[in-house]
Amino acid sequence: MVSVGQAAPDFKLNNQNGKPVALSSFKNKKKVVVFFYPKDSTPGCTKEAQTFQSDLAKFKKAGAEVIGISSDADHTEFVKENNLSMTLLSDIGGKVRKAWKVKGAVFGTIDGRVTYVLDKNGVVTSMYDNLLDGAAHSKEALKALEA
Repeated sequence: MVSVGQAAPDFKLNNQNGKPVALSSFKNKKKVVVFFYPKDSTPGCTKEAQTFQSDLAKFKKAGAEVIGISSDADHTEFVKENNLSMTLLSDIGGKVRKAWKVKGAVFGTIDGRVTYVLDKNGVVTSMYDNLLDGAAHSKEALKALEA
């Protein structure tokens, strides 16, 4: 996994509207919270996304952009069903997940759930890895931003 103190690998992926988003576009402008999650519309991932959404104003107040990444090809329904306004990116084939060395769980059969907090320079300041408690990821990221 990418470790605290390391520069986060750049990426450019399409968002839920089909528009490309590059991590480097936030450099020197905003802190970024990147959360990797296994799959849209599953119970744990839905709870995780809903928790990030309910905390979105707190992230904005802390000067942070929130970006979710999964291997789903299309996030349109997930966004609509859960009234999500944060950026969700499609990492089809898992290239970004591999570059960030986010490991799979259950012998690699499920994509891992890891959240990173980056400073304005794109350096990892915090990392939280917990597959089972998706809702905790938002709270841990907020704690890291407030530290």
